Parts: sequence; C-alpha cells; structure tokens
Amino acid sequence: MRVISQPIESRFTLRGFTGILLCAALTALAWLLAVPFKAQSLGLGLLPLVMALGVLWANSGLPAPAASDPGLRWCKTTALRTGLALFGFQISLSEVLGLGVWGMASAVLMVVSTLGTAQVLGRWLGLSPRQRLLVGMGSAICGAAAIAATESGWKGRSDETAAALATALVFGMVSMVALPWLAVHWQWSDVQAGAWFGLSIHEMGHVVAAAQFVGAHSAPVAVLDKMMRVFLLAPALVVVLRAAPFEGQSATNTRVPVFLWGFVLAVLLNSMAWVPASVMVWLNPIAQCALALGLAALGLSTRWSDLKSAGWKVWVLGAALCAQLWVIGGVLAHQCSAT
Repeated sequence: MRVISQPIESRFTLRGFTGILLCAALTALAWLLAVPFKAQSLGLGLLPLVMALGVLWANSGLPAPAASDPGLRWCKTTALRTGLALFGFQISLSEVLGLGVWGMASAVLMVVSTLGTAQVLGRWLGLSPRQRLLVGMGSAICGAAAIAATESGWKGRSDETAAALATALVFGMVSMVALPWLAVHWQWSDVQAGAWFGLSIHEMGHVVAAAQFVGAHSAPVAVLDKMMRVFLLAPALVVVLRAAPFEGQSATNTRVPVFLWGFVLAVLLNSMAWVPASVMVWLNPIAQCALALGLAALGLSTRWSDLKSAGWKVWVLGAALCAQLWVIGGVLAHQCSAT
C-alpha cells in the first residue's frame, strides 16, 4: 500500500499555509455542490463530498507542493478535532431522553451489535483491527464523523480511512434510496419508517433525505433515533480506544482524547441552554467547516492505489454491516411502534 509521504517542516512558513488554503478551497467547492446545487438532497452532503474532492485532487496530477504538508497536518489534527468537539452542540440530552427507554436501548443495541459484527466478520475476512474498527464505527454511528473521530484517536494509514469512508458513503446512499421504497411498499407508518431510517442509515444527511420520501411525521422520529446513535460516539470511542491493546495494535494515547471531552462538554452546554442563541447559530457551520477541512486533508493524502489495495474484503464487510442494520433496525422499529 502506498500513501503520500513527503517531508514535513517543523514549523509553518508562508508557503506552509498552502495546504490549509487548498483544503479551504475544496471545502468551499464541496459546499457549493452540496447546498446551492442541492447535491445534499441526493445524499451527497458536505463531508462525503469534500473527502471525494480531496482524493480526486490528489490523483489528478495537479500540483501539490511539499510545503503544503504542514497545513495538511494542521487540518488533519487541530481542525478535525475542533470540529468533532463542536459537533456535540447538535445534541441535547432532553431530546435523547425523549426517546424513552426502548428507543435508547434500541440505539445502544444497534451500535453494539454492529461493532461486534464488524470485529468478528472483519477478523474472519483477514482485515486489520483498525480497518474493521473504522468500517464498524462508520456503519454503527454516523458515517464520516465517526470515522474521522476514530482516525483522530488511533494513528494509522490514510488508505484505511479512505476505504472506510467510501463504504459509508456508498452503502449510506443505497440505504437512503432502498429503505424508503421498502417502507412504502410494505405500507409502514411514518413513525415505523422514521425509526427504521434513524436506526439503520449511516449519515445524518442520508437519514433526513430518506425521511423526505415518506411523510411529514417520519423526519422527527428519524432524526431523534439517529441523534441517539450520534450521542453514543463518545462512549463507543472510549471503549474501542481502551480495547486497542487487546487487538494487537496500540492506540496513539490510551487516555481519553481531549476532543472527546470537548464533545461531552458541548453536549452538556447545549442541554443546559447556557450558550446564547446568537452564538449557537454559528457553532454548527463552524463545526461542519472544521470537519470538512480535516476530511479534505485526509483525501489529499490518499492515492487511488490505496483504495484499490484495500480490496474486496472491505466492501464485503461494509455490505454485511449494511444488511445487518436493515434487518435489526427493521425489527426494532416494528417493536418500537408496538410499545
């Protein structure tokens, strides 16, 4: 496997900011495609798009001077972790508790079962501990954001991250199209369909897009169930990072990453309504921008050969996890509507 590797300067120079500027330009382009050109309505949100643009740039033959590496490194660390911490402001404990005991238990079961299946099946397929963890986190919790959080806490290769992001994007889009069609075909209620989408689809953008195909009452249920899975990002990441030495691969730091504490603090501040509304309105765009900068940098560090070398096994794992999400999520959604 081949990953872009160039000398990294010990400190920033004026030229060293070209990496940041390039990531910012790709973020702006991805936003244009996602929002004004409405690609997000098709499930192509800002984060998956900016990662894809980064990969395309890295493999297009366009110039990428070595002096840009310090900027890319800053985007992959500081910017990405800042975005992950601010991501917590999208979650409120009152909304999570509003799901009730069964709703919360369903989300926990989905996350635990998906991560467990990823480990068992991934080991049988011969995938590395980190690769099966990245694919599992992306499927179980919230796609690109969960993969980025795992990548930040566990040192590894960018090709594994890129492959995991590709599976989350592809199977998330398949779920976005297939589940609404199945829900309508089986004449499920809006509540049943919304619960199924929230428990089974990878990205929040995919969840919202899927709910739009069904009915007005589907979206609130879908978003709440999905937010519970997002809320589990912090505890799940703590557990998997602690378990890393038992998987034969050391975590970069066995302590809880600082950005994860920031995530928890953001959830608490949002839940207590201690942040003024005039500030809150800016926090989500800032978080999305910071996450996009980090994912653009990850994309710029990836070659096509990296994705090819990941092989078919990653896609088999991603497909199996997607199928599990559909089946277990559907069963739980039916049970939820019956309680």
